[in-house]
Amino acid sequence: DHLILVNQSGGAVAAGRNQAGQLAPSSSSATSSSSFASMMVQDATSFRPPEVVTNIARTSAGHDHSLLLTRDSKVWAAGKNGDGQLGIGNKTNQNYLRAVNSASGSGVLSDVVDIAGFDDVSLFILKGGRLVGTGSNSAFQLGFIRDIRFEVTSPTQLGLYSGTNRINETLNAAISNAARLPRGGTQMKDFTFYVDTEGQVHATGYVFQDQFPDGEVRPFLRNRFYQAPNIQNVQSVVTGAGAYMMFLLTDGSLKVSNPSQLVLREYVEGIGVVQNFNPLK
Repeated sequence: DHLILVNQSGGAVAAGRNQAGQLAPSSSSATSSSSFASMMVQDATSFRPPEVVTNIARTSAGHDHSLLLTRDSKVWAAGKNGDGQLGIGNKTNQNYLRAVNSASGSGVLSDVVDIAGFDDVSLFILKGGRLVGTGSNSAFQLGFIRDIRFEVTSPTQLGLYSGTNRINETLNAAISNAARLPRGGTQMKDFTFYVDTEGQVHATGYVFQDQFPDGEVRPFLRNRFYQAPNIQNVQSVVTGAGAYMMFLLTDGSLKVSNPSQLVLREYVEGIGVVQNFNPLK
């Protein structure tokens, strides 16, 4: 419900819903804005006044929170933070942009190449393909064993975990081949996903509609990342407010996952949806 744009000089402006401060404007009392205004940074450790954010390369609008990737591979975050999705070490909403913590817990997150804000989770791909995440794990959307990590408030390494409780949880394989995160309305609720270097899609969490092409009967719960069997050779993904996904494949074709019908469809520019294929169940 909010939109973030980056201008040629690297500044960011935002408009729309602002109930949790996700627009990061100079006024923290506005619940929405129909006009674009510059997003602002405020250093939580100093008494300096807010400053206009600069040097922005990419943005992502989650559900009531905002993520901004800088040209020097760091991340700013603002807005709703009730589950730690801003990755700043606490669960307090932020009316101004704050620097996201590092995965080690010391300093700020760096070497970031991609970002995505989901409903109550944020994912970050680091140089070398490492995938880290912060926020809620209530439906296993971070792939952790739930009773040990119901939520995390700073970016944490994601991967294939095993065990049954906080005592015997083991990280068997850290995700190190992540290549891309989704664009568009990425407010996917209760599940997350990424595309690996081979163009395969991996997801974890609770899928309650048919927007994800895994062929399973809904609702469906996975407690760790798994590979979607019905879609390969993915170059990029755009999502529509949690209702559908559009997959651009390496051959230039566009596939659409439609929640109203359990099929993938092929789209041809100027013609529209022309062919059903790959039934989802």
